[in-house]
Amino acid sequence: MPLTWRFGKHLYRALKSGQLSQQRINDAAERVVAQQLRFNNTPKPSRQVVAQAEHRHLAREVAARAMVLLKNDNVGQEPLLPLNLQRYKNIGVFGRLADVKNIGDKGSSKVRPTQVVTPLAGLRA
Repeated sequence: MPLTWRFGKHLYRALKSGQLSQQRINDAAERVVAQQLRFNNTPKPSRQVVAQAEHRHLAREVAARAMVLLKNDNVGQEPLLPLNLQRYKNIGVFGRLADVKNIGDKGSSKVRPTQVVTPLAGLRA
């Protein structure tokens, strides 16, 4: 990250104390800049290509496989998940982000998806 909040103070101290050399910093900076130049010279696919049904399906499959259920307590005689839609007629969804398109902050997690499904919309679907 190009910010000093993470390592800046420690990096400066290590350089001043001789624990870290200027050459080591230069080498690391050179690798970062070289990689950025490689990425900047790579053509970006159009939004139409990225948003293809095939790509969206793959992204959904990867997300589903990456999820980890930490706890699935029984409710009565059966586990809560997957929800038994015959048994549960109403589901409460709470919180200020329940029906808000929350896709990241203004940092490295900022993305520009072609479509966003909120938790509430996903449960309704």
